[in-house]
Amino acid sequence: MERLRNLYIGLVLAALAAPLLCVTGLRGFVQVAGFERKAPRPAVSAKAFLDGAFQNDLKAYYDRKYFGRGELLKFKHLVFDAVNLGHYHAGYSGNVVQGRDGFLFERGYLDVLFNPPTKYHTPAHRRQFAETAAALQRAVEARGAAFGLILAPSKPEACPGLVPARYRRFSRAPADFDLYGGLSDALASARIPHVNGAELSRPFLDTDVLFPYTGTHWSVYCAAMAATNLIGQINPVAPTNDLPAPVVLGMEYKSEPYDIHDRDIADLLNLPRPYRRVPDRYPHPVFAPPTARPGKAVILGDSFCDQLLAALQDSGAYRDVVMFSNQLPTQGELESALAGADLVVYAYSAHALARDRVPREMQYAIELLTDPQ
Repeated sequence: MERLRNLYIGLVLAALAAPLLCVTGLRGFVQVAGFERKAPRPAVSAKAFLDGAFQNDLKAYYDRKYFGRGELLKFKHLVFDAVNLGHYHAGYSGNVVQGRDGFLFERGYLDVLFNPPTKYHTPAHRRQFAETAAALQRAVEARGAAFGLILAPSKPEACPGLVPARYRRFSRAPADFDLYGGLSDALASARIPHVNGAELSRPFLDTDVLFPYTGTHWSVYCAAMAATNLIGQINPVAPTNDLPAPVVLGMEYKSEPYDIHDRDIADLLNLPRPYRRVPDRYPHPVFAPPTARPGKAVILGDSFCDQLLAALQDSGAYRDVVMFSNQLPTQGELESALAGADLVVYAYSAHALARDRVPREMQYAIELLTDPQ
């Protein structure tokens, strides 16, 4: 009994001392993956205390900083993983869902396919999309560069048979909903070189060729095929007809990820041991050595630009690549990037394509390029 009492007292004292560890700034031994809003140290003042701001800031700060948070968070996710038998994961940010064969999906991309924001899926929006792209193409070509768009595939679109059955069963998408087809038809009518990600995916449906089972972004192999396809459309109509393109000989599986994006959403689960449900293998592109002069490219768009950058540079086709990923360039930055550029590519995934982000960002670039300063 004496030992139990001492143990109980020790646990109570440890619990009471935990906030003191927060003050020291010690974080524990386990770091967690993912993005969180920063919680700065709360400012101490009579006004902040009286209006409640200090208490709210202190709670947010303590939630982020207390000692052992990483250990407790990973233990919680371990329990969730066991209790749910691997069928569902809340993940670090509450948006990672597990489908068949251990394939992980980000909920936002599932919603685009099965519960889309239909406000923008109209002929008028598609027409505006294509008209804005055509205006940007003219502005870019006036600077001596070629222009193209990549409608990057989404993982649910590429792996529909691996999506959790409940999403397919309770889909709220209209019967005629076709995100990629509608935009692609509008761009084709305007004669804008582009890659339709849904068409790119069809030969590889429900495989891990285009999307690693642990990642939400496309593989570098998939990005390389998209780049080759796009440049193949541009060259026959380009003035110089000699834009370099990645020469993709094929793909091989390796046990190591090609880059950190191959496991980006698996790491968000914050499990004590790395997430694995099938034998680890990741697609790696095999490139032929370049035979032409390396070009200069400018890439703009969302986070799917990262793999496109890797494909262009790792293939040797483009050594000088300027990327604006989830970032709007200033006028000076855009002018500098376009100086001597051979190719300008806008690349966006379904999450951006399903809304009005792409035409807004293209219009922003048009205004920069046509502003006489």
